[in-house]
Amino acid sequence: MINKFKSIRFGKTTNGLQIVSVGRGTKNVIFLEGGPGNGMIPAISGEAYYKSMKKLINNGYTIHSVSRKSNLPKDYTIAQMAKDIIEMINLDFEGKVNAIIGISMGGFLLQEIAIQNPNISDKYILLVSAYKVNSEAYEFDKKYAQLFSKGKYKEALLHIGDKLSSSKIKKIFFKIATILIGDKASRRMVKQTSTTYSSDILVEVEAEIKFNFKKSLQKITVPVLIIGVDKDFWFSPRLYKTTAKLIPKSKLIMLKGRGHVDILDAKVNNLIGNYILS
Repeated sequence: MINKFKSIRFGKTTNGLQIVSVGRGTKNVIFLEGGPGNGMIPAISGEAYYKSMKKLINNGYTIHSVSRKSNLPKDYTIAQMAKDIIEMINLDFEGKVNAIIGISMGGFLLQEIAIQNPNISDKYILLVSAYKVNSEAYEFDKKYAQLFSKGKYKEALLHIGDKLSSSKIKKIFFKIATILIGDKASRRMVKQTSTTYSSDILVEVEAEIKFNFKKSLQKITVPVLIIGVDKDFWFSPRLYKTTAKLIPKSKLIMLKGRGHVDILDAKVNNLIGNYILS
């Protein structure tokens, strides 16, 4: 059944955000991608969502993976990035979508959207995201962004690679892939993103490390499903639990034995699918 829906499209939204879409349904799910870095590799991103979101695609949904604007001015904030998403939904989705899922840094935008325009989506899901990142990630992410900004792609990927997954096999595979094709794939991604990628990633990392939404969480009035993992370098179990405690209508699901990127599989597909379809 899934094959007749398989069609990966890549382009720009009306207001200039990169978007990868999978499926042909009339209902829409927006994935707000993580960062820092607003680049996307359509084939990889589209295939990942095609495989992991089959339940929704088979039930009439289209999955849209959305990044952030290019040519960002200095000190551009998470709140401003959230406004860009709201503008996109108003322009390209008639002001309403069925669900928004914020992954990692994308979850920061989701929290802002849930306050700025709560009725713009029927469902909200925070996926490996909380009200801030762990403090030990500040300098770590800065170094990654600086390396990438300088075109030291392989070095940047090797720097971050050991923190992404809890799986030794995935770590080894990532390291091998980085050594073999890291530079080539990264250059291609940067080239197709924008000429300002090297400055955008630095703006994004500053926005990421400055973001702390703890005092605003109680203003989120919509229900939010939070899916966290217990071996996450960027978000500790304590951050997940505090976020869930302070959002009035939240539900927290913690997945054990998983790292930050170990979240697009059948189990998470079912958790997300069941929540959106409920």
